[in-house]
Amino acid sequence: MDYTAYVRERFGADLTRLKEHLPDFLSREMGISPNRKFHCLSPQHQDRHPSMSYYEAGQCVKCFSCGFTADLLTVAKLHWGLTEDADSIDRLLLLYPDCRVQNFRESQKVWFSPYLQSRGLSEDTLKWAGAFEMMDGKLGRAVALPYHQGQYMAYRSIEGKAFRKPSGLTEPVCFPEWLDSSEPVFLVEAYICALSVYQCGGKAIPCNGVGYRQVLDALGERRPTFLVAFDHDERGEQAAKRFCEEYAEMGGKARIVDLSGAYKDPNERLMHDPEGLKQAVKQALSGSADLSPFPTLQQYLSRQFFTDLSARADRSGCLTGWDGIDRQLGGLTPGLYILGGVPSVGKTTFLGQMAVHLAEQGGSVLFLSYEQSPFEFTCKALARMSYRTQQKPFVSRDLVHGFCDDRVRQMAQVYEQKMLDLCVLKVRDTAEQLGERIRQFAADREHPVVVIDYLQFIPGTGSDPRLNNDRALQILSQATAGLEVILILVSSFNRSSYLLPVGFESFKESGNVEYYADGLWGLSYSILSSSVFQKDGQLAEKQAALAHAREQAVRKLDFCCVKARHGGLFTVGLDYYAAHDYFAEATTVKRKRI
Repeated sequence: MDYTAYVRERFGADLTRLKEHLPDFLSREMGISPNRKFHCLSPQHQDRHPSMSYYEAGQCVKCFSCGFTADLLTVAKLHWGLTEDADSIDRLLLLYPDCRVQNFRESQKVWFSPYLQSRGLSEDTLKWAGAFEMMDGKLGRAVALPYHQGQYMAYRSIEGKAFRKPSGLTEPVCFPEWLDSSEPVFLVEAYICALSVYQCGGKAIPCNGVGYRQVLDALGERRPTFLVAFDHDERGEQAAKRFCEEYAEMGGKARIVDLSGAYKDPNERLMHDPEGLKQAVKQALSGSADLSPFPTLQQYLSRQFFTDLSARADRSGCLTGWDGIDRQLGGLTPGLYILGGVPSVGKTTFLGQMAVHLAEQGGSVLFLSYEQSPFEFTCKALARMSYRTQQKPFVSRDLVHGFCDDRVRQMAQVYEQKMLDLCVLKVRDTAEQLGERIRQFAADREHPVVVIDYLQFIPGTGSDPRLNNDRALQILSQATAGLEVILILVSSFNRSSYLLPVGFESFKESGNVEYYADGLWGLSYSILSSSVFQKDGQLAEKQAALAHAREQAVRKLDFCCVKARHGGLFTVGLDYYAAHDYFAEATTVKRKRI
């Protein structure tokens, strides 16, 4: 079979007619006039003077200097940075659809293919979609999947389940006609699941995974009702919940529905229980009339409770790294936590150590700091590990001044091998920018943790710091609503509380933190609980005692939980090795009810 016949059979294209578009491609796509000489397109030819011309008779361009010759397929590959003819032909046919052979699809479609029949799809469903089975030069036996968006089409192999899509083009929404529907529209993950729902009486748009952003971007002013039926797995359940929340913020209505039953996705159910899928689609459509903004508890239990419960079960292992704290908290759950303390008590170092521990457990951690750079964070992390594992540990202060030896390189190599999903950024964000950054980070991560260091540095628009803090907390609370993210903020203490044990009064200049926070924590020197600090007056004696506590190589601190939305109040003793940026649980652990 010659190449022209191959192109006709595989792509349904007239190769001769396609190559005739070379001068138009040079002019429209590359800005080159085919009537004048131009610089050689060969990457091996350093052409200082125009030496290439277009030859109409040969439907090619040729360089007089080096002899390089290229037809439209080669020119397109060079221009678009492609390596395969197949990719350039796919893209060229989108530019020049007149080169398609008439009735190509009809001649290539295999309506009664064993594969499509095995997936439970009928001839009428396939004819509506335009999907057909064919032989593909790269994928082998494959299914062509039209998007109903111009000529855009994806190809899915049957044996290997690999995909081929037009290179260099933004993927559009599949079956966009449903976006104008007055009836509810199902959102599913796979193309074949969308056809399964269609066959059972529903209108469905596939997201080709859990990435639904292109659907929201394509809506414009339209707000159809969506019924979200992603796959029965963790990613599908989390993405479905995020979609409903984001769409609600846009003013639209959406709810999660179960079409899969005991199966992985709607298509698997169609294969094994077609009547069950049909009834599930019918039930979902009938129930969509009741998308009240005030769902009853019964509706929540039937639609959402166990999804939320499963998500929380997956987060139960998010431990801080200190046994005494973890026993009391039972692990961190999604919510807003605020850690306060006096200056230099080690708040940033404490949370930096916690961030590394959470990432080591498989969490995704974003550490946003208004003071500390990624370099400084890394210096502390390496020094901390050096103290724990090396006989002659180095300290972060040395690294900050450029010290480096084999011990440092060894610790750096250990961290690189850990492959932690831990990102440290030095920011100057407003509260709104922080909220958007958090949403982007949490969108495609299963266990997101975000640390912001710290609250008082978030720029505000007013002159009252308390009001600025309140506004920042409100914006961040709204931004993280429904994201299943653990958000930890660092806050300062009132100066009047520097010589007092941790309590709600310690945070008074930080705004109404007690109302926003799911957990309110404080780091303080243990000596503040001693008898000398219980007496009135004696300011000089108290200041001297506190100064002495700060000067110790191992500083005795208390981690105090003064608010816990889902647990009790407690205090745990910590030893702070300030020179080594390391917190350890005190040898004698102190736990008490407040």
